Amino acid sequence: MSEVHAVRRGLLRDRCAAAGSAAALVSRPANVRYLAGGAPPGAVLLLGPGEDVLLCPRAPAGEPGHGRPDEALRVDVLPVPDGDPVVAAAGLAAASGADSLAVEEHDLTVARHRA
Repeated sequence: MSEVHAVRRGLLRDRCAAAGSAAALVSRPANVRYLAGGAPPGAVLLLGPGEDVLLCPRAPAGEPGHGRPDEALRVDVLPVPDGDPVVAAAGLAAASGADSLAVEEHDLTVARHRA
């Protein structure tokens, strides 16, 4: 199953690159689960020019598929205990050299976008 998730992330990365975005921020839980195989509460997925990173308010616990992604999915997990994972992901994208960031406009609030 990890191959399926990797292919899904690759297709999204290619689509974003074709549209002119260097990175993509996925914040809707169903989409995070679709792309990463698990979606801990509050987690966001950053698909960037480097590694894919799942940023969560706390370290994911539980069984793979029930919130915690399977380690075989090749997604780095980064706990963000202080602050908003969306803001942390945007900062990480900027630090990795991404000059633009695609977001899910139907899911990202204006306040989070401004932050």
